[in-house]
Amino acid sequence: MNQAANANDTHAITATNNAIRELAITTGKLTNEGNGVGAHATFEKMMNVYVDQMALPYSRAWASLPSLDDVKKLMVDEFSSYEGITAEKSNNFERMVDGFIRNAFEEKVPALRKINVNPAVSLDTMKTCAGNLMLERDKASEALNAGGTGILARVRSRFMASNGPEWGAEFMKSVSSDAFGHAVAHTASSVARAALSGERAHVDSHNEVSFLADVAEKHAGSGQHKTLSLISDVRLKGTELESKAERSLAFA
Repeated sequence: MNQAANANDTHAITATNNAIRELAITTGKLTNEGNGVGAHATFEKMMNVYVDQMALPYSRAWASLPSLDDVKKLMVDEFSSYEGITAEKSNNFERMVDGFIRNAFEEKVPALRKINVNPAVSLDTMKTCAGNLMLERDKASEALNAGGTGILARVRSRFMASNGPEWGAEFMKSVSSDAFGHAVAHTASSVARAALSGERAHVDSHNEVSFLADVAEKHAGSGQHKTLSLISDVRLKGTELESKAERSLAFA
């Protein structure tokens, strides 16, 4: 039964991801044709998949959504594949798409603006951070639901049953400084690991990791020992990344 459920989940994830890629290509095509209304509709439909999934508990479905950087590339490549599209037009379209994707996430999680101010932070890093904030939200929700007896526990249970989605949305809208710092620290750690292992080829990984560590440290309270310890580890990885980049330049 579990195998059948997993197979169904995998099929649903594949279908969703294929639909996202088709919408990305269609958006690029419609933009090139001057159909702004149609391009806006397909882009919004595509981004709603991410936004709607963000409102749910963190799961394989979220983690398996297509790379935002790859989705942007699909749109740009399609837009640029037609005759008459100069490099300048292509670059302007890429910047516009990048901004629209960030805005769609920031509408639901305003705190993401704090990392998006730095152009070194990729779209996929933003998505990773959103996922880590989802985990912070889910953890806080579990804490509210866990344990306790008597009237208070029953009231809490009824509240979460009827207001869970609204509570979750508000958590993401006004995430605490500690939760944000912890999420950004985990994001920095993930980016650093991927860059060091060669899984990630982002050219500005060292600056990205260093910036994320600074943001995390700024938001972590003095009592957030796990977060501060993680940040220290990230800074060590950042030093390794810097050395790696220097060696690459030396042999370029």
